[in-house]
Amino acid sequence: MDKSKFSRLFGLITIVIVVFCANAYATDPAYIQLSSNTSQIVSKAKTTQIVNWDSQDSSPTAGVIWSKDSPGKIIVEETGVYFMMASGQGGIPESTKNPKGGPKGGDVSIWFELNGKPVAASANSQFIFVVAKTKGLATQMILSLKKGDTLAVGYTASEESLGLIAFPQASYRPLTPSISLSMFKID
Repeated sequence: MDKSKFSRLFGLITIVIVVFCANAYATDPAYIQLSSNTSQIVSKAKTTQIVNWDSQDSSPTAGVIWSKDSPGKIIVEETGVYFMMASGQGGIPESTKNPKGGPKGGDVSIWFELNGKPVAASANSQFIFVVAKTKGLATQMILSLKKGDTLAVGYTASEESLGLIAFPQASYRPLTPSISLSMFKID
């Protein structure tokens, strides 16, 4: 191949690569951020509950979706590797009194669920003393997800008076959600 044909071919290949890369990064990446602005107390001790999200804080138009019609379910629309992190406050509501002889505290746990099943090694637990009221909980994962997979965050507590606690807005701080989730595609 002569030099001019090689130069034109190399130039054409370079243009194709640049256009391909530009298109790959021109679209919105798949991500979502959700939160729950209400406390979620377990209805029965030591049973799995699913977090009900009530606020979509940010999301592109595609990739990962959530609907108020299915408040606990996140649906993956774009196959890939995702980073996910859920964090919140495990604890006991301010209105709960510790009756004489009542529990002194208990544990609260959160974890990821994929297609209705707990994800191994994704749980985080904290023991909450009634006098402490709340402790931070966080769990994170990197997971390969396929289009159509559903993701949820499960939680439980050893006592019915415990759960995920939200704090209302006050003059010195904004509303603090009981739990937040950030999820984005990394590959």
